Amino acid sequence: MITCPVCEHTQAGGDECEQCGKRFGGRAAPSGPDVPRLAELELTPYQGGQVEVPTQRMAELEQTQLNRGPDLPPQGFPEMERTRMGAGDVDAPLLPDLDMGRAPDDGVRTEIPWGAMTCRYCGNQQVEGMLCDQCGMRLPRFETAAPAQASAVPDDLRVRCKCGSPAHPGERCVNCGEMVAVPS
Repeated sequence: MITCPVCEHTQAGGDECEQCGKRFGGRAAPSGPDVPRLAELELTPYQGGQVEVPTQRMAELEQTQLNRGPDLPPQGFPEMERTRMGAGDVDAPLLPDLDMGRAPDDGVRTEIPWGAMTCRYCGNQQVEGMLCDQCGMRLPRFETAAPAQASAVPDDLRVRCKCGSPAHPGERCVNCGEMVAVPS
């Protein structure tokens, strides 16, 4: 049985996955012209089992392993600078106005919003799930604040330019530089 490394589909055989089309490397003989073997190359056959390899210690190599155990005396390093310093005898009084507690609980809790959430990428609305069903992006955990009402915008900025940005009538648009028409 062959299992595809991409989609994990299991199939009896073949050169490629029946589900996703991934070509299996090394499973079938490559199709193409025959390549002659070079006579000067050494063949290294693999028998598929454990091979005993004789090992011996090389006398010219230095042993670097340290002896471990209770027989070694502790060593000090006088040339090493010690940066840990003691505080000494310092009289540090506590700060009298330092508040170590928390603010008293008023009992008011923020309500978690429920209902449909709007995807900020594609505008899809859905009631449940963390990912958008349409585009797959992560949905906002909580709704953002509602946009400001049109009455909160000054009267002279209610006019929109052709590019869509708010602009002053009779002046050039700050965004695109186009002359904004005066509403009649």
